[in-house]
Amino acid sequence: RSRVPVRLLLLPLAIAATLGGHLTMVSSTSNIVANTALSTAGVRPFSLFALAPYGLVLLLAGTAFSVLFARRLIPVGQRGSAPLETDDRDLRQYIIELRVKEGSPLIGRTLAQCSVFSDEGITVVRIVRGHHPYEATGDSVLEAEDVLMVLGDVDSVVSPEHENMGLQLAGQAEPSENENEEDAVVELLVGPRSPWAHHTIQQLDIRHNYGVSILGMYREGHLVYQRLAEIQLKVGDVLLVQASPGEVALLKQQGLLVSMDPPIPTEDGTRPRLWVTPSIMIAALLAAAFGLVSVEVAIVAALTLTVALGMLDIGRAYRAIEWRIIVFVGGMTPLSTAMVQANITGRIAHSLTGLSASGHHWLILALLFFAAAVLSQIISNVATVLVLTPIAVQMAASLSVHPYPLVLAILSAVAASPLTPLANKQTLLIMGPGGYSYGDFLRFGVPFTLMMGILAVLFIPVFFPF
Repeated sequence: RSRVPVRLLLLPLAIAATLGGHLTMVSSTSNIVANTALSTAGVRPFSLFALAPYGLVLLLAGTAFSVLFARRLIPVGQRGSAPLETDDRDLRQYIIELRVKEGSPLIGRTLAQCSVFSDEGITVVRIVRGHHPYEATGDSVLEAEDVLMVLGDVDSVVSPEHENMGLQLAGQAEPSENENEEDAVVELLVGPRSPWAHHTIQQLDIRHNYGVSILGMYREGHLVYQRLAEIQLKVGDVLLVQASPGEVALLKQQGLLVSMDPPIPTEDGTRPRLWVTPSIMIAALLAAAFGLVSVEVAIVAALTLTVALGMLDIGRAYRAIEWRIIVFVGGMTPLSTAMVQANITGRIAHSLTGLSASGHHWLILALLFFAAAVLSQIISNVATVLVLTPIAVQMAASLSVHPYPLVLAILSAVAASPLTPLANKQTLLIMGPGGYSYGDFLRFGVPFTLMMGILAVLFIPVFFPF
């Protein structure tokens, strides 16, 4: 509504979300894993708000960088490359499949003779006949059961006129059981917790199991020209879905897809309840901060109270648990311990401590920061913390310094290095809706990471002296 291109908003938003993870030790998985690794190494973990002053410096610096340089570093002139680039969704173009039904008046005619496509402003890109795709030309003759991959905006492709011409949306779902609900076309996002990720539409049998139709897809800011049924879905994919409002609500409730529509306004009578959950969480954090109870007890008590008051459904609470992270950490923690017991981390630490022979500990901070920044692009940020934290502890022991500055350099890097969309879930999630390319992340991420690395080297010793 403010006419600010969405590409200038989503990347700074994702960076703010990751930098905000430094404000408490429970606000990011990396922080929790680092504390676990410190405990395993026999080092007292960070307290709940130990990182808050330093984290606030990074958050303010990141915000200032985004405000000053985002417009210069993120190109916004690529009209149509991102599904959210325009305020009017109907102007966005999708590749959608239309099937030529038996008895269609278009059968036996060439594409040049089918004025219905040019009249509707859509382009036939490809014809799929018997699972074999062919390039579409003006001389291509249509046959029954041909699947036409057409390019056009939503209104032109999903047109009532096509039914009269014997065209049907390929894979269209059966009519909704609720006859009072009219199907709508909406955009939904494959979120990090969606069980649809890493499966094809055909494997999921979405049409029969969920009663919805997948009409089109954007991936990493680009149109998808393949057959939709054969594509393996990924986190961050933007799907054009045709379904009734009830079916869309069910998809969101089950955590299958994330809505990209504006939030529904809340009724006046329920607004006071919106403050209940934040109040419970703030009370839990304060109780843990003042040492009244442990962090674990405070958080579990807060969640239990939230469920008991009806603010959170127990089923949604279970679905929100990152089981993959729990299993991953459970598997990586023994590996981290084994590296320590086998003296692998000790050897690596010993080979690196030579850089601080002259007493320049900032070299070690810089090395750990940029090593973690690069490694988090290859493996997950959680795995980076689990691998490097024991090495940082061993290096601190060799240098006879506190391990906190070295571990904090690692945590800073995994939260402040958006060199690729693979750096963390936040950047991966906004890639499709923002229409970003890998080049966009490098263009913005390289100077941003360099700035954050310099700030880390300068400010970590201020808040956590060696």
